[in-house]
Formats: sequence, structure tokens, C-alpha cells
Amino acid sequence: MKKSIIVTIALFCFMSLMKSHAIEHTSHVHGLAEMAIVIENDRVNIEIKSPAMNLVGFEHKAITQKHIAAVNTAELLLSNPKKIFSFAGAHCQLINKSIDLSPIKEEHHHVEKEHKKSIHKQDNHSEVTAYYDYHCEKKSALSAITVTLFDLFPSLQKTYVMWATETQQGAITLSATNNVINLRVNHE
Repeated sequence: MKKSIIVTIALFCFMSLMKSHAIEHTSHVHGLAEMAIVIENDRVNIEIKSPAMNLVGFEHKAITQKHIAAVNTAELLLSNPKKIFSFAGAHCQLINKSIDLSPIKEEHHHVEKEHKKSIHKQDNHSEVTAYYDYHCEKKSALSAITVTLFDLFPSLQKTYVMWATETQQGAITLSATNNVINLRVNHE
């Protein structure tokens, strides 16, 4: 239990530091996303935050059929984490997931003309958040996580990743040509 609290506090501090560093350089930059990974006990928790532009091509509420279809496609892709992550060295089973598209998902149907007028009045910087919770057998053997978001969302160019385990932490910038998070970091 004590180790769990220490890991959580260390990750919070680490993420706060990385977040402040990222804000200086990448405050809501299209083409960039952020990912945080916490590996503790037999659990792997992954959170992705991305400007909606990277995933659907716009950042306002979807009203047109084209935009609604783009949101539905993004939701379908994000809801299938087997297409997003692969784990090397351990068998990881998805326990829970949560996809938040509410900043761009229209809940009420409005007249398209009214929506087009409101789009021009807005200065939205909508973000989409996805959260995945895994249970991993042989977590100690987990050596890497491959992320294929770039194949699914071509507008995504880079993802800043911060990760922490009970004994290590690290950060990496992923891209379409560098999409593996190596969890076996030597601090020698």
C-alpha cells in the first residue's frame, strides 16, 4: 500500500513537471497529443489527450452528417484498444475504458445553418480524452508497449508520453516511425 501511494505521488509530481514543460512548448498544438501511463501492481492505466483536430479534423460540435460520421469513426477506433496498443512480454486484458468525445459530440440536433453561424463565433480548442485500464499477467515481464495511433489517425504527428512504474519513470516522444515505449530503461 505504501509503495502504491509513493508511485502515485511520484507520478503526479512527474506529470505536473512534464505538463508545465509541455505547456511552454505545445499548448494545444494540432498534430500533437499527450499520453500518461501508470504501471502499478498488476494494472496498466493509459490516458490519451489529443486536440480533436488530430482525430476528426475539426474542434466544434459535430452537426453535419460528415462531421457526425467523423466523430463516430473516431469513437469506434478509440473504443477498440487492441488496434491501438500491443504489449510485449505480458498478457494484458482490458478491464475498463472511457472515451470522452463530449466537446465535439452534439447531444441535441440543431438546424445546420444556426450551427454554422455559431462555429464562426467560437474559438474552440476541444480535446478528446481516452482512458484504458488493463490487468496484466506477468507484469514484471512487460518490456514495451507499441502504440499504433498514427496508423489510425494520420493527422496525429507526435505523442508525448510520460510513464511510471513502481521502480522507474520515463518520457518519450512517439511518432509514426518511432511508436514503441521501452519500459526497460537503465538508469546507470
